[in-house]
Amino acid sequence: MFPRWLRSLRCFAISAIIIFLFGCMVAIIKVTKEADIGGPLALFQSNDEERRKANKESDNSDLLKGDLHRRGIPNIPKLKPLKNVRHDSKAQRLTLPFRDIDSIRQNLQNATYQKDRLKRKLERNPELVKKKKKVVRLSFLRDDLINDEREWGEVPANPAVHAFYYPWYGNPDNDGGYRHWNHQYLPHWNKETAKKWPTGFHEPPDDIGSNFYPDLGCYSSKDDAVIVEHMRQMRFAGIGVLVISWYPPGQSDEQGKPSDKIMSRIMDIANDHGLKVSFHSEPYKTRTEATFADDVRYIIDTYSSHPAMYKHKSKSGTLLPVFYVYDSYLVNATHWAQLFRRGSSASLRGTQYDGIFLGLFVEKQHRSEILRAGFDGFYTYFASTGFTHGSTWTQWKPLQQFARQQDLLFVPSVGPGYVDTRVRPWNGMNTKWRENGAYYDNAFKAALSVKPVIISITSFNEWHEGTQIESAVSHRYGNFTYLDYAPNQPDYYLRLTRQHVESYRPPT
Repeated sequence: MFPRWLRSLRCFAISAIIIFLFGCMVAIIKVTKEADIGGPLALFQSNDEERRKANKESDNSDLLKGDLHRRGIPNIPKLKPLKNVRHDSKAQRLTLPFRDIDSIRQNLQNATYQKDRLKRKLERNPELVKKKKKVVRLSFLRDDLINDEREWGEVPANPAVHAFYYPWYGNPDNDGGYRHWNHQYLPHWNKETAKKWPTGFHEPPDDIGSNFYPDLGCYSSKDDAVIVEHMRQMRFAGIGVLVISWYPPGQSDEQGKPSDKIMSRIMDIANDHGLKVSFHSEPYKTRTEATFADDVRYIIDTYSSHPAMYKHKSKSGTLLPVFYVYDSYLVNATHWAQLFRRGSSASLRGTQYDGIFLGLFVEKQHRSEILRAGFDGFYTYFASTGFTHGSTWTQWKPLQQFARQQDLLFVPSVGPGYVDTRVRPWNGMNTKWRENGAYYDNAFKAALSVKPVIISITSFNEWHEGTQIESAVSHRYGNFTYLDYAPNQPDYYLRLTRQHVESYRPPT
C-alpha cells in the first residue's frame, strides 16, 4: 500500500495532465479556425476566382490571356503569423495546406514559366489553338469512278495485282448441301475460355458463317454463272491474276469438298475474261516437301499448258509458274531446301517442274527461314495489320529492303478489313473495321510506297474472315444484322481496288 501523501500526489498529477490536454485541444481548435481557407489563405481564393472569371469570358483564340499567364511572379502578400502558435508547432504542420510561402512562390513561378513556354509555342504555331475534329469520310472514291459506267471488258487487267480466290462454297442446288456457308463456330484453344462462346454450325441461307452477306447469296463455286460473275467483278476491279486456294485431288479442308475437278472450268472462264490463274497451296494434314513436289508435278503436268496459267519472269529470264505456299513454316526449312536449292536429287531447280515459290512470312525470324529454304520470295497474306510481323504495314519497308538485298520477291498483301467473329467469336481483338474504305486505302498506300513487283489482295471472296472485296448487300435475320458497305454501293470495294490498281506502276 502507498502512503496517503503519495496517493494525493498521484491524484494531483492526473488532474494536471487532464487540464493540460484540454488546453491543448482548445489551442488546436483555435489554430484550425484561424488557419481555415476562409482566413488569411482567402487571398489565393480571391485571385483564383478572378482568374476563372477572366478565363470564362475569353474565347479560344485568347486562351493564354489573363493574370495566370503574364510574365513575372504574381505579387503575393505574406501571411500574417498566427497568434499564439509557433511556426514550428505540430498543430500548424497538421492543419495548414502550405507551411512555406517560399514554396508557394516557387510553384507559381514554375507554373507561370511553363505557361509562358506554351504561349510562345502557340504564337509560333497558331493553328495548334484550334481543336482538331476527326473528319469521317463516307467514300474514298474519286468522283469519276463513282459514276464510272464502263463494262468489265473496258478495264485493263493488271498482271501485277493478284487476288486470293476461294472455290470452296456450295449449296443444295449444285452440291447436295451447303459448303462453307454453314461454317462451324471454331472453339478457342483454351477449354475454359471455349465454354463462354457459341458452338455448332450455322444454318444457311439466312444464318451464314460470315459477318457480311454476299450479293449473289449462298452461291456454289461450281456454278458457271457464279464463276462468270466473279471473273467480271475481278476484271472490273483491274485485277490481273486470281490465286486459287488449292488442295490435291480428293482432298479439301474440313468444311468443304474436293474442288480440283472445277479448276479447268475456272481457268477456261478466267481466260475468256483476260485473267490469269496462279495456285495457292493449302496446308493439308499430310503435306510435306515430298508431297508438295508431287503437287507441283501434277499442277504443271495438268494445267501448265493452259493459256490462263500465270507465269512470271525468273532470275534467269525464264517464264515460270508461281506457287504461293500457305503456312510454309510448318515444314522445316532444311526440308524445303531439298526442293528449292540445287544439288539435291529431289531438287526442282532446272527441271521442267521448276517454278517461282513464295513462302508465307509471319514472324521476324522467318527471314532466315525463307533464305535457308531457298524460296524465291515471300508474301504476307493476313489482312489484319499488327496481327503478325509480316502483316504489319510499318514493317513493309524493311522487309522490302531485306528482299532486295537477298534478290527475293516481296509480295505485300493488302485487305479492306478483317472480322471473323462469326466463325471465331472469341477473336474480336484482331478485328479491323473498314471505316468506309479508309483501312483499305491506307493498306494500299503502304504497299505502293515500297514499290513491289507484285501486290496481292486478301481477298476476293474469303467471307469467313471478312476480307472480301466481292459485292455484298445488307441482310438481316432475327435480331442479327449483317455488315455491308453502306453508305456506299455493293461494288464499292471493286471500284476502290480499281482506283489503286490504275495508279500502280510496278518497277521493271
